[in-house]
Amino acid sequence: MMKSKILIYGILVLAIIGIIVFVSIYLQPTEPTLLKIEANPTKGFYWPYYLYIPGRVWTEADGKTYLLVEPNNSPEPSDDQSVHDEWARKRIESIGAEMAEDLGVTVLIPTFPRPKTPEFSAIGIDNETWTYSLVTQALTRDTLLTEIDGLERLDLQLIAMIDDARERLSQKRINIADKVFMMGFSTSGYFTNRFTLLHPERVRAAAAGGTVGWDAVPLKEWNGIKLRYPVGMRDSESLVGKEFDLETFRTIPLYIYAGDQDTNDSVPHVDMYEAEDARLILQNFGESIIGRWQFRKKMYGSVGSKARFVLYPGVGHEMTDEMLSDVKAFFSEQMARSSE
Repeated sequence: MMKSKILIYGILVLAIIGIIVFVSIYLQPTEPTLLKIEANPTKGFYWPYYLYIPGRVWTEADGKTYLLVEPNNSPEPSDDQSVHDEWARKRIESIGAEMAEDLGVTVLIPTFPRPKTPEFSAIGIDNETWTYSLVTQALTRDTLLTEIDGLERLDLQLIAMIDDARERLSQKRINIADKVFMMGFSTSGYFTNRFTLLHPERVRAAAAGGTVGWDAVPLKEWNGIKLRYPVGMRDSESLVGKEFDLETFRTIPLYIYAGDQDTNDSVPHVDMYEAEDARLILQNFGESIIGRWQFRKKMYGSVGSKARFVLYPGVGHEMTDEMLSDVKAFFSEQMARSSE
């Protein structure tokens, strides 16, 4: 009897030790920390970024965790950089912190400007001349091509921020995986989707919401129709110096979502699409927002993309609690698969 009790006690002790070891593998205790990293042109980024480290950091069995990147989204253009900085800070202190603590991952939000000047003019699909500012935070075609000091290649600046954050976190014994999670809604949803298409080798999984009107598809053409960026990816090499990597892109899990009552259609707006691109979209993929959504879903499916297209009934252009919960579940699913 005594031997049996000793055996049972030994098994319990080993089980407790096993649980402790398991937790230490998957969770590293830290103090919740919000850092503002100043611009560092030498390292390739001309604007500050915010970095949030949660109280407990989830890790894979190899000791690595994920960095979740959310591009910043300022509601209106402004030449006052403090406006964009404050929107980024508020975002990381609210949704960013919530995502970080619930998932156990670090979060990065840049403070990219959305300047009001200089202003440009272009003829829209209504044949009227419109004045507009660069929608830098959507990674538009004009944004990729701009030569304005500090605004050149924001996609590469974000990569430089990610690399800098990885280096800083490693000094805190937090090892970041080579590929990041990305998420965004509305303007930052466009940035998220387009960045993932341009740099699929950098992204582990992405969730892009509120891009219901249209956004870039992983194709160079469709039924003979040539699709240049940001309709498709035909001219990727001339824009960013490398061909679109479809093989890598199709391996990335994507969660693309919107409300089925969302009428925030970016296609007719000259700051988002040049007239020739807007006409191509409307003439070939329809006037209906939801109809175009279904076209995009079909086009992603045609190349074997791991994209889920989800419409939320009765929801307009807003990110609801249900959407946020589902985005968390999506990333949790990817983390669970990483641990398998």
